[in-house]
Amino acid sequence: MAKAKRASKSTAQRIGKRIRQFRAALGLTQAQLAEQLEMDDMTISRFETGLRAPSLDQLERLSAIFNVSISHFVDENDESSLVHGRELESMLKSLTKEQQGFVIDFVRAYVAVHGNNPGSGQRKLGKSK
Repeated sequence: MAKAKRASKSTAQRIGKRIRQFRAALGLTQAQLAEQLEMDDMTISRFETGLRAPSLDQLERLSAIFNVSISHFVDENDESSLVHGRELESMLKSLTKEQQGFVIDFVRAYVAVHGNNPGSGQRKLGKSK
């Protein structure tokens, strides 16, 4: 029977980076995440630093906590938009329905004016146009 292949160091580091980003986006400490997973917080630290890769079962449990698919841990595409999306979702959930509606209307208006042009509408802090 063939032995299971271990994740490469770069894969473990990429997965660890994603775990850290998702955990931070939810405002969880390593200890809080470890408690939800019923494991030691040092294990979470090892995951996040890439010293150890989580098992498939552990990835499934992490996926459920972070509400993402397993592919989000290993996909090499830019993860910043996903993390920003989760951060925005978290912020929206803290608002009233009326406030959420205002924010959504504002974003729609912003996109209608600026579209998807990179850098459009961005300003440097402390400087006016």
